Formats: sequence, structure tokens, C-alpha cells
Amino acid sequence: TTFCKESISSVDRMHPHFSVHGTASGRLSSSDPNLQNIPEAARFIYVPTNPGMKIVECDFSGIENRLTAYFANDTVRLGRYLTDPSFSEHKYAASIFLGIPYEQVEKDNDKEAPYGKAKRIVHAVNYGMGAKKISNMHDLDYKEVKELLAKWKAEIWPTIMWQERVGEQARKDGVLKTVFGRKRWFYTSSYFTEALSFLPQSTAADIIFRAMLGLCYERIQWPASAIATVVGYAEPLPEPARLLLQVHDSLVFECPADMVDQLVTTVRKVMTQPWSALGGMSIPIGVKVGPSWGELEDYK
Repeated sequence: TTFCKESISSVDRMHPHFSVHGTASGRLSSSDPNLQNIPEAARFIYVPTNPGMKIVECDFSGIENRLTAYFANDTVRLGRYLTDPSFSEHKYAASIFLGIPYEQVEKDNDKEAPYGKAKRIVHAVNYGMGAKKISNMHDLDYKEVKELLAKWKAEIWPTIMWQERVGEQARKDGVLKTVFGRKRWFYTSSYFTEALSFLPQSTAADIIFRAMLGLCYERIQWPASAIATVVGYAEPLPEPARLLLQVHDSLVFECPADMVDQLVTTVRKVMTQPWSALGGMSIPIGVKVGPSWGELEDYK
């Protein structure tokens, strides 16, 4: 009813609407249709404009977890990311939950798989959710979730203490501000969980907006002097590569097959640049390439 309507069966190219006011966090929202919510099983219908081109997806790796650890000054948690740019906190949590080596944890997003279960719990803790809500939301055993939740909170106790401080600040002041200056006001009794999700989500949105501007400023006719006030490093996308879509923490491009390396080099430099507002913190990216949005493989 949303992605395979008969009325769009003959549409060659979709132009969804993107809104900068559609979310409380400041993320872009998409509608008519919502291309940020396409099931993975349906993504294969989205293909490059011309034969001989590839789809390239560049995704910030664990950006909200990294930002949460940064804001909480959870040095041990953040140190694991800094030591190994490819570090997966979800694999790490799964290894703690099950007592198995980190290297043996397989990436499987199924909610019953160790990795998938850990991923859901890690994200839920970042947003201050309790065991009951997590178990109901993901249809998981309440007793097990409660035990795993306690294990993870003990592992990241500086983050938990920071959450209490941020929740109290939102209650007391009624407003929070990101390092980039974006504000949100809090009026409801759910201020605690809203405050915890706002800071990492909104900061991540600010970063990806700046990355898009750093790549596309020439195409939207921004002078170099203007873009220099927004990002520390900017480099135009090589022609005829195009930015097609932004999906939360990832950017989706298309380009000729023989330009993939050049595109990835440019995008990586812009997206992974150090951010002065975050003390020089750099967020690594994962890159996938394929003949359609649903047939992507890790770029090597």
C-alpha cells in the first residue's frame, strides 16, 4: 500500500518530498513516498539512472553510540571506538551478554540473534528505555531483557550517570542545545527520554547536513566563503556522480562504475573530517556498492 502502489508502477523516477521540520530532532523526514522507510527486501527496485552506473551507500558507523559516549565523557566506551575505527559496540555487547569472544559474534539483525538482540538493547539504553518497554517493543522475554539490561548498564555506568544529569537539565531548564547550536524545548512528562534521544540524534543530523553541503555546495551555488563557515573541509562531488538520497545516518549516491573509487575517496574525506565542535572527533563510515540499492556489497 505504500511502496508498490499500482499508481506508481509506471513511474520511471521518484521525487519524494523532504522536510526539515518533520521531526523533533531536526532530522530530515521523507514523504510521498517515504524513501527513508523502504524495507530492505524492496530496495532492489531502485536502480541507477543509466546502465553502467553503480549505487554507492556511505553510512556513518555507530554515530549515535559514539556521540552518546562523547557527550557522557565515557572514556572507556569512547576509547574502544578510538582504538579500532571498525569497532562494533553491538558485537561487543553481544560478547558480554553471552560470554563469547568478540570475533565470534556474527552480524545478524534478527531480534533473537545475539547481535540483533544486543543492538536493540544498546540503542534502547541510549534512549533511557526500561526492560518492560524493550521487551514489549521487540517481543523479547522480559526476564532476559532485564538481566541483559543490568549487564550493559554496569558496563557503561558513566553514560548512565550522564543520562540522569541531562534529564534533570531538560526538566529544570526546559531546553537543550547541541554543540552546533540547535535547540529543542521540552514541555511534556516524557522529557527524560526525549532529552536523551535529542542530543545524539540531532548532532548526527547536524553532521550529515554539513557533509551534504560540503559535497554539494557548488551544485546549490554556495560560494566557497559561505561553505567555509559550515564545514572545515569541502570537496565537490565529481561529475556526473549524484547524491540521490539521505537516510538518517547514510547518503546514497549514483555514479559510473569506473568512478566509484574517485567518488568514495571524495565522500570519505568530507564525511570523516574532524569536527571542531566535537573536539576534533571524526566519525568513520562504511561503504557499500552495487547494481541497485538492494544489492549492495562492502566496498573494498
